[in-house]
Amino acid sequence: TDADIGANGDVRYDFSDASKQFSNTFSIDHRTGHLRLRSALDYEQRTSYVFYIQAKDLGQESRSSQTLINITVLDENDCAPK
Repeated sequence: TDADIGANGDVRYDFSDASKQFSNTFSIDHRTGHLRLRSALDYEQRTSYVFYIQAKDLGQESRSSQTLINITVLDENDCAPK
């Protein structure tokens, strides 16, 4: 949250530049910062995701901060028996 008024209090969320590669797997609501899946995660393909989300106000002298997102995918027996 940002207690400033006007554009300085209007915060936008996005993947950091180095984390944009994950925008095909996850989507972020630029106004709320809510993170959602774009597709199912598969443990056999990838066991974890580590990336940064940036929060930036819209003031003339914009300020930003970022946080680390660390997602661990749990293995699930999702293969049919053979």
